[in-house]
Amino acid sequence: MFGNIIKSKFFIAFGGLILLFLGLSWSREIYKKYEINREIRALEGQIAGLERSNSDLSSLIGYFKSPEYKERQARQLLNLQKQGEFVVALPLTESESSGESALTPAQNKNANLQKWWLYFFAQKHEKK
Repeated sequence: MFGNIIKSKFFIAFGGLILLFLGLSWSREIYKKYEINREIRALEGQIAGLERSNSDLSSLIGYFKSPEYKERQARQLLNLQKQGEFVVALPLTESESSGESALTPAQNKNANLQKWWLYFFAQKHEKK
């Protein structure tokens, strides 16, 4: 009797549906595991980047606390000097005094083009 139940079409169809359901559930779990592992790898990459950034910032903080940095800032901002040392002040060049050095390269290029335009075309009108 048990052999007849196993060989029946209903049992085979029911068993096939159970296997299909188990296969789909198993594949969903595998996909979820894949997604979680991918997210873990992405987060580990972010952690590594943040640790590098943190170590860079720690070394920068260490540099800012160093006597060399303090001395350099005192020399630049407060115009201090060491004992026995003297400072030479050079006159500003024409470009430094007009502020051209503060221009970005794109602005400097446009300013240069404008100068050439004025050189070639403005002087011709002045000569007439």
